[in-house]
Amino acid sequence: MSTPDTHSVQALVDKVLGPYGQKPSAEAIGRLTGELLAAGAGLLPHAEGLREEDGFADGALRDWHKLTSDGPSDSALGDWNHVRGLARVVRTLCRAIEGDEQPPYRETTVPLSFSFGRMPL
Repeated sequence: MSTPDTHSVQALVDKVLGPYGQKPSAEAIGRLTGELLAAGAGLLPHAEGLREEDGFADGALRDWHKLTSDGPSDSALGDWNHVRGLARVVRTLCRAIEGDEQPPYRETTVPLSFSFGRMPL
């Protein structure tokens, strides 16, 4: 299986992940969603082979299946947030396939329920 052209896919991802406030029209979001779904579907077979050795690929594949099965939320920005989520997942799949180093993952000792508003003085 040959490696897919991730450079054109990355250009699409960069277009979608531009400034949040520069939300395109509903038609453009629909077109971008279709393009990302097609690009992601093309990356899946390559990323599946990396699942065992690359935790980022495994997480991205789980996120991909969740995003594609659930679809966008019914909120005003649901479609825009959904396409941006797809773009982030596709970006991670591209990085895994290319063998690029993923951004560092940092363990934290701060509990999830920690509130900065309740810090002792």
